Amino acid sequence: MTTSHTEEFDPTPRFTQSLNALMSRADEQTVASGLLATMAAAPFGGGILRDGTDFTDTVTQRQWEGICQALEASALPHAAIQAFAPVLPEAGAFDEGGVVPIGLVHVNYQQPTRRLMARIMRAQQEDAAIEMPAGPLLETRIAFAACAELPASYWGFERQADVHHGLDVSFHLDPARFISTQGMPDRIELDFDDGLGLREVPIDGRQTIHYDDSGQRRVLLQAQYGARTLKAAFLFHAQAVVQAPAAAEPQASEPVVFTVKASVAHQGIFRHCRVVVHLGKGHTRITKPFVLAEGFPGGTRPQDLYDRINGKVDQNRTNPDARLADELRAKGFDLALIFFGDGGSQIQGNAYAYLAALQELWKRMGSTGSIVAAGGSMGGLIARYALAYAETHSVPTGNITALMTFDSPHQGANVPLAIQCVSRYYAPRGGDATNRILDLPAARQMLIAQRWEWEGPEGWEKPDHIDFYKALNVLGANGYPSRIKKYAVSNGAGTGDPGVGPRKPGAYCRYGPWDAPCAQAEADAAPNGAIGTIARCVAHVVRSRGANYIVLSTELYGRDGCSGGTASFFHDMAVAFRDQKFGVWVPSPLSCFVPTHSALGVAVTNAYTFKADDLKPGQTPFDAWYTSRTNDPHATIDKPIKEWVLAMIA
Repeated sequence: MTTSHTEEFDPTPRFTQSLNALMSRADEQTVASGLLATMAAAPFGGGILRDGTDFTDTVTQRQWEGICQALEASALPHAAIQAFAPVLPEAGAFDEGGVVPIGLVHVNYQQPTRRLMARIMRAQQEDAAIEMPAGPLLETRIAFAACAELPASYWGFERQADVHHGLDVSFHLDPARFISTQGMPDRIELDFDDGLGLREVPIDGRQTIHYDDSGQRRVLLQAQYGARTLKAAFLFHAQAVVQAPAAAEPQASEPVVFTVKASVAHQGIFRHCRVVVHLGKGHTRITKPFVLAEGFPGGTRPQDLYDRINGKVDQNRTNPDARLADELRAKGFDLALIFFGDGGSQIQGNAYAYLAALQELWKRMGSTGSIVAAGGSMGGLIARYALAYAETHSVPTGNITALMTFDSPHQGANVPLAIQCVSRYYAPRGGDATNRILDLPAARQMLIAQRWEWEGPEGWEKPDHIDFYKALNVLGANGYPSRIKKYAVSNGAGTGDPGVGPRKPGAYCRYGPWDAPCAQAEADAAPNGAIGTIARCVAHVVRSRGANYIVLSTELYGRDGCSGGTASFFHDMAVAFRDQKFGVWVPSPLSCFVPTHSALGVAVTNAYTFKADDLKPGQTPFDAWYTSRTNDPHATIDKPIKEWVLAMIA
């Protein structure tokens, strides 16, 4: 794949040249403690900076991260900006309901005056040079915003709802999360929307709040600077934690929880994982575990993973008849969930931690009984690597009877190249969470096609991916354990029905700092069988970028529309634009994340012609496999999948 940039999409060269000159002049006039508001031309940026004298808008955590990314991309001279990256899963972030920091932004920023803005709009419409008004070009304003920061939870690349599990919340007014050009406030008061009104909270102080029921709250922060009061508001969602019961019998005991460390190091590091065991019907100790590892990139909340196995599709949808977690326990299985200390690290290290978990479970079982080893998404790949490694190196694991994987990328996973290109393009301007996740070691191992830069010649096959699967395939029997039953579930259509069509627009946005169509971003599904455009990133006014850019595909890579478990990459990017107040058109197609052939461990030359319904025994490394009737969301459970899984392991 190669890229090129061109001026062919620049409809107003005279206006653009004039605006670039103006931007250079404005940069020179920006005061050292200021921040030019035209950075709002970049998506995920500062177009939503709040003025503390008018807080009618209430910040969500996603919008807050957009503000922080804009500041991170700016030249604002403040060391604390480095702390303001998106809150991705942290290594070892196991605790439900931990301390929640509250961040604060109080900065001067500069924006063009109304007279200058009017002349820019007129010049843009007429494709003319901008006529400079007399007097100052910029005016200084104050941005004031605050927000609580919850660690993000992902399933694959899909961001889950920002929810605090537990109605008792310990908030921390953390000065390390303050960015200010105005110094510290004299006094801060907070109304946590718990019915008790405003109360003073010392800077660096903690306040424990109890909410009576689950739901979303609007938290108000009021800061005093001498005689001046500034206000900000943000949303915070607290959810009661419900202990998972057995399906057919109340379960009195709490889950069994322990942490284990790998006995084998990878690249000098002994990885660890946490095991949460929900005992089965009638059990008082671990007897017959069904061991399921979390997927990429880790940091999954235990309740979220249990809910996933029970049929949760996304934040708003659940397959009500799935309830695989409950049914497993009702049939006498102990559901053992594995959470990795660093789920984004290389897969080998976490596979060794998975092995340690199996060994500890076997020990707690009294070295008697049986174990089903399983994993969802990347977790299934980790389980496969662990068992194949154990077989090759004669590592004891206990009595493993079967390997069960749920939409796991045995031949690799797919993130649309257009999404990768757009994410890479905006990385110097603050980037987004997708861009950061693409750089995690496990992502680089699993992704079939990758873009590491947004421009320049670059092949889509990368050594991280190639080397990992080579290392896996020399273990066991071609990368699989050979002495146990192996089962695979794919959320892709067995008929081979395609998903999003080649070159179909996925996300499209036009935006500008003054509601003018000054820039554009577009991401399309990759073509199949023909060369074509997959992404455009056109910038007229972004600082330090005066040209228009187009990204071209010159190699025939196609996975975006083949059958497989789907993900909402295009939709999520469009929503990110929308949330930053930019105009967006969203066709919202679902694209393939884990191709059906990959989930079933079948190597193909053309993913679009693969039909799982035509597979015969021996054509896949699995003894039995399941495919959906349609291309369903990645690594989700419905009633037919539940019934098939229970039948296989009965």
